[in-house]
Amino acid sequence: MPTQAAAAATAPNGNHSSIHSSGASPDIVAEVTRRILESGELGKLESHLLQLLQESGWSENLRNLCQERLRDPTANIGNYEELRNSVDTQAKEMVPEAVKAEMVKKIAVLLRGMCEE
Repeated sequence: MPTQAAAAATAPNGNHSSIHSSGASPDIVAEVTRRILESGELGKLESHLLQLLQESGWSENLRNLCQERLRDPTANIGNYEELRNSVDTQAKEMVPEAVKAEMVKKIAVLLRGMCEE
């Protein structure tokens, strides 16, 4: 079963010959994805992101947003998926710019290191 990133590299028609939204060819995207997964760096990036989100207060803010939605009788939320869908866009917008910038720097360093190998 392909990873999400590998699946994203596949064109809607199933071809791998189109260009990825980043401008990279699907083969390059697949190779980078494979190397990140095999190196264990994805787990490190995820852990760092979680730490930054917790330190910035984002996690607490998201928890509060979810509680507000669950208490709102007009929100019509009956399960986790509906809750997730109702907060998804706002949660992404709430991520502090400093967290985004830090993660972009970390990923850039990782990719530069891969290019030098």
